[in-house]
Formats: sequence, C-alpha cells, structure tokens
Amino acid sequence: MNAQASPVLSPLRPTRTTLALALLTLTLLSSAAMADTSKGAALFKAGQYAQALTELTGPAHSGDRAAQSYLGQMYDNGYGVKRDYGQAASWYQKAASAGDADSMNFLAALYANGQGVKKDPVQAMALIRRAIAAGSRDALDSMGRLYEYGIGVNTDNKQAAVWYQKAATAGSSDGMNDLGQLYKYGEGVPYDDKQAAVWFRKAADAGSTAGMVNLGSQYELGSGVPEDHKLAVSLYLKAARAGNTEGMFRMGLAYGDGMGVTKDYQQALSWHKQGAAAGNSKCMAQIAQMYMRARGVQQDFAQAAVWWRKTAEAGNAAGMGELGQAYAQGQGVKQDFTQAAAWFLKGAQSGSSDSMGELAKLYASGQGVPKDPAKAKYWQDRADKK
Repeated sequence: MNAQASPVLSPLRPTRTTLALALLTLTLLSSAAMADTSKGAALFKAGQYAQALTELTGPAHSGDRAAQSYLGQMYDNGYGVKRDYGQAASWYQKAASAGDADSMNFLAALYANGQGVKKDPVQAMALIRRAIAAGSRDALDSMGRLYEYGIGVNTDNKQAAVWYQKAATAGSSDGMNDLGQLYKYGEGVPYDDKQAAVWFRKAADAGSTAGMVNLGSQYELGSGVPEDHKLAVSLYLKAARAGNTEGMFRMGLAYGDGMGVTKDYQQALSWHKQGAAAGNSKCMAQIAQMYMRARGVQQDFAQAAVWWRKTAEAGNAAGMGELGQAYAQGQGVKQDFTQAAAWFLKGAQSGSSDSMGELAKLYASGQGVPKDPAKAKYWQDRADKK
C-alpha cells in the first residue's frame, strides 16, 4: 500500500487564501512605496530637498530604484545633504543594478571623473553603453562627451558631434546644448554662431538651464542673434531661479555692471552669495573683489582674503593666485612669503600664468623659497608661453 506523505514533512505550499493575502500585502506595500517616491520626486523637482530626503529614504532602502536614483543625485550634487560622491555612487549602483538607465549614466560620470569611485574610463564607457541599450537618451550625450574630452577614447570632436546629434534628435536637452557649444566654437562642425543659438534655444525650451545661460550669452554679445541685454538677463534669471549657479553668477555680473538692469551692488552681492553658497567659485571671487573695491560693502581686505581662500579651496586657479598676492603683500592677512609661494605654486600647477610669473619672482629673489635662478627661469618661461 502506498503511504500518504505526512502533512508535516510535505513541502509547504501556501493556500489560495494565504497567497491572495500575501499578494495583497505586497501590492499595498508597493503602492505605498510608489506614493512616497512620487511625493519625494515632486519635492525634489521643486527644490524642496530636505522634505524630499525624508520621503525618499524609506522607499530607497526598500529597493525602489527611482528613489535610489534620486538619493544618488542628492548626494552627487549636495542637494539638501552634504555632497558625498561615495554615497552617490552607492545609490546609483543600487538603482543601476535594478535596471535604472539614468543611474547607469550618472554612475558612468563618477567613474569618468574618479569621484567616489576609482577613476575608470573603461567602466564609464561600459556603463554608458548599458544605459544607451536601456533607453537613456542622455547617455547618448555622455558618449559624445567621452569623445569630446578624450575619456577612454581618443579625442574626436567629429564623433562627439555625431553622438550629440543623436542625443538631441532623441530629445536630450543636454545633447542640444552640447551640440550648440560645438557650433559656437567650431569644434567637430563648422563654426556657426546662428546654429549655436538655434541649438541653445532648443535646449532652453526643453528645460536645460545651461541652454538658458548659453542662449542668454548669445543675446548679451549679439552672437547669432540680435543683441538684447534685457532678454539676456531674463534668461539668466530663469536659469538662476531653477538653481543654475552660472545663472546666479551672470545675474550678479548684470547687476554689478548695470547690464540689462539698473546697476545695484546689493543685488549683485545677493546673487553672488547665492552662487557661492551653492559652490560656484567664480561667485566667491566676485565677493572678494567687492570687498577689495568697496562695491556695495565697506572696503575690508580681511574679508576679501577670507573669500579668496574660499575661492582657492574650491579649486579656482585665479583665487589661488589672489590669495598668494594677499600673503605676499600682507593685505588682509599677515605677510608670509612662504604661504604666498605655496599658493602661487598651487595656482601655477592649476594653469594660472599670473601665478607662474609671481612664483618665478619669488625664486629669483629667494623670498618664501630658496633662491633658485633655474626654477625662476622655468616658471617665467611657462608664464610667457601662456
């Protein structure tokens, strides 16, 4: 007689009721996560990053790839959190592993630049190819940038133009803007300032804040379009209000120079401070200049030096040279030729011809560094070739 299997030893199989309840629970949990992610995404797009972080963190930890991608972007750009490329890479990796095409593209940028991960152009290229295959139109633009800047491939502006055109045709506002840049400078395509303006306009109309700034610059200079300073300022303002720090910088310059608006140093300072708070080193440099020249503030060389240091520490070569000058002249800081030489060296290594020339003088005189005619000649020759 065949013995019947013991219910205790039989494989566990859910009853239809149990299975239905389980599926209902999963559906409810999924719906809740989607609701949180949708709300978080809306807050992110509105620039309300602190609230977005609260809404997105739970779904991201639960495996929602869209929430993971948004968190990656927040850490990547310092939106509502301290910028942390390692955290950005971690969240992008999770989302990319779950099939999120945009996160593959974002992660590729970190590998290309060595931010939060070891620099790896080959991995960047592989991720971009995956993103393209998964349908990311912006990854088409990223491929173009690899060719434009020679990352993992030989520099080839013609190939860059091909990829930017593909990206633009697919609807990528970044592709439109980058194609406009090639026309503006005649790289990979014939120089054509009118075509540049056409593509910048397309990018701006598609929501690209970089496109808005570049189109504004065309109107400011009358390049490919009639000169129109008021229209230029309106484009800079739109970009700035959307969080573009270059737009903030341009608004500061416009108010400082009275270009398309009534000259107003307080407004200029306000815009430069917004840009500086968002990490724009050119805005930091403008604030330093305002303290040096008493524009909208009392002349204060100590405050100028503070802002030159911020500019320099943000990687701005000109700021490194200006901080070197402050130490060499004892302007706003205690005179210190050793510090001056150190900052001139950093500026020179970052490509500043002014810093190269100043460093040459210090080597010639032996101030802050051992006197060394050979090094003085080396740095002066490099400065002269710039």
